Amino acid sequence: MRCRQGPEHERGGARRCRPAFQRQHCRKPPARTHWRSLGSRRLCALSSRLDCWEPDLNEARPGDLRDTSTPRDIQALYESLLLGDALSVLGQARLRGWMLRNTTAGKRLGAAVPPGAELADKTGAGHYGVVNDAGVVWPDQARPLTLAVMTRTDRQDAVNYNVVVARVGQLIFGELL
Repeated sequence: MRCRQGPEHERGGARRCRPAFQRQHCRKPPARTHWRSLGSRRLCALSSRLDCWEPDLNEARPGDLRDTSTPRDIQALYESLLLGDALSVLGQARLRGWMLRNTTAGKRLGAAVPPGAELADKTGAGHYGVVNDAGVVWPDQARPLTLAVMTRTDRQDAVNYNVVVARVGQLIFGELL
């Protein structure tokens, strides 16, 4: 299947390691990052790739390497963007504000965040039971924690179980916070 390419697509194949801050079908402002100006190595996202745009990037066929990442890359990406020096202070504040206002995590990591903590995250879902939630938690009186929870199966018709991500969040927060 060919995917629809966005305006920033470059000829010569897919660009590796572009972050998945794509225009979402929700009420928050779009958060786009200029990947070339940041540099994938600087962000430590060495195994990730973004080839398609919404909604095609949600396909997630087993064995298809397009639009893939790892929890380690996503965690490193958020650490670089929200806690590191990959963005200017203004850019970091803007991205954090957008992500703090995310309302799609309520049944995922948002359901497990301890009282007094703030969660700036990005969720995703797709075919094959893909349910993801990743971002940064600022606990009350503790250091920030970056995390990424990514699930999937090999069945195209698999149900997206938000409760699995919420339970993983409970385990993480119970152990680390």
